[in-house]
Amino acid sequence: MKEDDFWTWFKKDLTLIESFTPGDEEILDLILHNLHRYNENLFFELGDMQKNKELVITAEGNIEHFDSVERLVNCAPELKDWTFTAFKPPLGFDFITCYEGVDYDPAQLWFLPLVNPNKPNDLALRVGVPKYCKSMHEHSVAALWIVLDTGLGEKAATEQIRFIETTTLPEAPEDEGYIELKELAEYLAWRRKTIH
Repeated sequence: MKEDDFWTWFKKDLTLIESFTPGDEEILDLILHNLHRYNENLFFELGDMQKNKELVITAEGNIEHFDSVERLVNCAPELKDWTFTAFKPPLGFDFITCYEGVDYDPAQLWFLPLVNPNKPNDLALRVGVPKYCKSMHEHSVAALWIVLDTGLGEKAATEQIRFIETTTLPEAPEDEGYIELKELAEYLAWRRKTIH
């Protein structure tokens, strides 16, 4: 399926899509089925039809499919009251993510920037997590990518951060060079100015 084919289908079933109410799995499955006919690596978020008719197309941080997201959204038709968005937008860090039963509150997370002098454009983060233990490393890294996608936006998080590792939050993180996670967007903006 090409971009135009997806949007032809979308317009054809627009009345059905606009009847969506939260929990209506049938409509969500229908959209996902047609989106996967275009690219099986893409996913979506659908706005509340009563408030904001929005379709967000996401590659879930998979940079190999960013071009596909952009092509699809660039071909979107102009439809009354609809917004079509490429990638999850930045929402800031005022939220809590529950991942596999564990809460990750950005207000309690701190990061230490890690830069390789041989690759100054590549940024890694060491994130201090309260109540951290080594057995939760993979779990916490997956959770942190979700936190960053939400806070910074999918494209910014993926393009600006190459690697995340998690560790125990030091007792005095600021004394060890850590920065509060809620300041990450400002840090990235500062960094972009200093390395270019």
